[in-house]
Amino acid sequence: MELNHDCVRHLLLEIEANKRLGKPLTEHNFAHNYVFENYDFDTIMYALLKLKEAGYINVSLRWSEGEIYDWLINDITWAGHEFLDNIRDDKTWKYVKDVAKKTSSMSVSLMGKLAFKYLSEQFNLT
Repeated sequence: MELNHDCVRHLLLEIEANKRLGKPLTEHNFAHNYVFENYDFDTIMYALLKLKEAGYINVSLRWSEGEIYDWLINDITWAGHEFLDNIRDDKTWKYVKDVAKKTSSMSVSLMGKLAFKYLSEQFNLT
């Protein structure tokens, strides 16, 4: 299954906007939001799995017969916040996606590094 980078970004933005300290997010918190209105369930669940594997979020997923039937997002990790802070800006994200289109593969972590480099150059930090 292909990882949808836009879905990854939108999920992180939604988690950040809706997460409250000590209160996990469930599917009920996402009932009528941008992510579930614009991406299918499998795309979203795959992005959640990959965000967990990358260490960007703490999420519990419950499976039955090869399908996710329940999930609980506990938090965004430090690394997840760093990644999100680098890709948050629409202009930066557009730049990163434009560069990514020029290659047949680009990892999420490389996209974060590219965004960091772009932002650093914009503010003469390098």
